[in-house]
Amino acid sequence: MHRQHWRLLSIVGLLLSVGIWMKPVTAATTANSNRLVEPSMGFEFANLDQWVPSIFAENGPQKDAQVVQRSIGFVHHTTPSLLAIVSTFANPKGLNSSDWATRYDYQRTNAEYQIEAIKWQDHDAQLVSEQQLSRQSTGTPSHLRLIVAVDQQIMVFEYIGYSVKRAEFLAWLEDITLIQAQKFQPSPLSNDVKTAFTQANQPLTISVQNCCGISDPEYNPFPCNSSAGNGNCTWWVRYRRTGNNIANLYSCTGNANTWDECAASYYPQLLSNVPSVKSAAVWMGANDNHVAFVEQVNGPVNITMSQMNWGGPCPQSTITQSSLNKKFIRHPDAPQPEPVKRWFLRNDLSTGNSHLAFDYGLKSDKAIVGDWDGDGDDTPGVVRGTKWYLSNSYGEPYTISFEYGSLGDIPVVGDWDGDGDDTPGLFRGTTWYLSNSLNGGWADISLGFGEPGDIPVVGDWDGDGDDTPGVVRGISWYLSKNLNGGWADISFGFGELGDTFIVGDWDGDGDDTPGVVRGNMWYLSNNFNGGWADLSFMYGDPGSFPIVGSWGDGDLNSEIGTIP
Repeated sequence: MHRQHWRLLSIVGLLLSVGIWMKPVTAATTANSNRLVEPSMGFEFANLDQWVPSIFAENGPQKDAQVVQRSIGFVHHTTPSLLAIVSTFANPKGLNSSDWATRYDYQRTNAEYQIEAIKWQDHDAQLVSEQQLSRQSTGTPSHLRLIVAVDQQIMVFEYIGYSVKRAEFLAWLEDITLIQAQKFQPSPLSNDVKTAFTQANQPLTISVQNCCGISDPEYNPFPCNSSAGNGNCTWWVRYRRTGNNIANLYSCTGNANTWDECAASYYPQLLSNVPSVKSAAVWMGANDNHVAFVEQVNGPVNITMSQMNWGGPCPQSTITQSSLNKKFIRHPDAPQPEPVKRWFLRNDLSTGNSHLAFDYGLKSDKAIVGDWDGDGDDTPGVVRGTKWYLSNSYGEPYTISFEYGSLGDIPVVGDWDGDGDDTPGLFRGTTWYLSNSLNGGWADISLGFGEPGDIPVVGDWDGDGDDTPGVVRGISWYLSKNLNGGWADISFGFGELGDTFIVGDWDGDGDDTPGVVRGNMWYLSNNFNGGWADLSFMYGDPGSFPIVGSWGDGDLNSEIGTIP
């Protein structure tokens, strides 16, 4: 999924193993029929009578008749198991031969290899020797390669055969002369070789197909294919992010497992924990060797991505999964992603640090808390517009989602029927719409209670196991012990104007009582008499949104949390 250099090896291995080569090709040459002049690639090749040009490959993407890679393979006239390949690669980043060998990592897990720096035709070059490159039934070929940077091209000369020697390869290189390249103009060999394939009734499997389509070779020097038409995850993402250097992550051309570090170094302004459309998703953790392109953000932690896997067939596939354990490299043209909500939960009613912190939902979401599955633990939820996303654990993907209510409604949560699990409700004007399920749709109960502008609160005021409504008007609390509407059963004053009003079972006796948060001071009362608080402490930062619930620590009283 992550290899980023082009290979003819699957086809070369096949041809080596069965000994099948093309019919000799009438190559375009100079007046000297023993010499091939290839100005489109920048080299001349002498002793052509010993070699038959038999493979011609161009890697897209193509634009304005340019290609980013061109390769010509030669089969030895008398030793058909011996193959030589000359390739040129676009090199807009100006890499030297050492950079190329390092960045595009020619190592194979089943190969023993070494890289040696040498001087060749007054150029610094890298000589790569590999053994056991691929195993075929007839033996194990050796593979030697010379890499040299010339102007804005990388030239790669390859020599493949059974037990080929370094001296033999260097002697072959003496027949090569570098000339001024004409920047990937049409090759004089291309039509001849392709015609020869047709005449030999051979499929053009070596002439590489580009499964990404058209993109800019200057910014995407590697197309979305290998020589066998296979995909590659990094190529695919760079193709989908077509645009300028930053969009294509120009400096991040290594393996997928380096992309997050590369982005942190070169594009820190684009690195995010939050997915956005057109961003590159980088896998983290144990399976950290993959990247994909984010096509759609479906929910708080759910995304749809397109991808190509190394060794897999073209075209790409689409996957939908969690955004957890991934980092995201935002596209520079995409809007800045909205920050996530960070939840800080504490398991007691005192000053101190949080016991649990996690991300869930987006900053603009309305945070709610409830026991969605009746297990006794309260877990997070958010309301985004009219969509509810509920989770049965902390920081995990949502497990339940549904539509409920209208824009402008105030969401509330309670156990309206006393069955042990919490379900949604809405406060609209003076009307409450309560549901006993997590399916959305119509309300099971509606009632009128309160006045326009009141702040809704919900609690079990009498300890009977079901929740009922209440409102705060100014600093006056009006609580009802039933779902019939009408007049309040309890009223009192508690708090100050500007406080945030909360409800919880602070002493674990089974009924909920009032509390307020002022700045980062919490004032909690164990009765409905108003007056002074029974418990006060500091927690969180001023301006944070307070939340209350039972976080699964086994005690009976409510606990606290904040969302900055």
